[in-house]
Amino acid sequence: MASQRQQLVNSIQRWKLARQCTLWGVTLAALVSVAAVSSYQAAAVPDDSTSISVHRVSRMHTYSGIGIRLAQTDRGAVIKQVFPGSAADGTLFPGAVLVSVDGERPHSVRDWGRLIRGKVGTNVELEVAYAEGDCSRPAGHQTVTLERAVINVSL
Repeated sequence: MASQRQQLVNSIQRWKLARQCTLWGVTLAALVSVAAVSSYQAAAVPDDSTSISVHRVSRMHTYSGIGIRLAQTDRGAVIKQVFPGSAADGTLFPGAVLVSVDGERPHSVRDWGRLIRGKVGTNVELEVAYAEGDCSRPAGHQTVTLERAVINVSL
């Protein structure tokens, strides 16, 4: 009798374990299905933009500076972009070659960026040179003092 009872207990325990494994399997399959459908919908290009809502996902990079993008050229560090609404907007222009930052003359774009960035609210003095035909500014040197601010750049 005790042996039959033990067999029944073992059988019930195995059934409970099998049921639990089955439930976990069903849950996992449902999660994989939802992930697959979500990935498919995110990757699908809508044929009719009025019937499907497309959400643009953007990433932001935030730093403290004056709002310019630099590039290294054979002439040195050159302003490639001035971000709208930044401290540099309307004062510096694409095509300007950087000459000095606070009296220093770095040799790499990384060093230029390190010197231009700084604590929000502090000033930075830049000397830039404009060559004839590089931008809408007259040729020559210009020294400007700008206040660093928080810059948000979409990536």
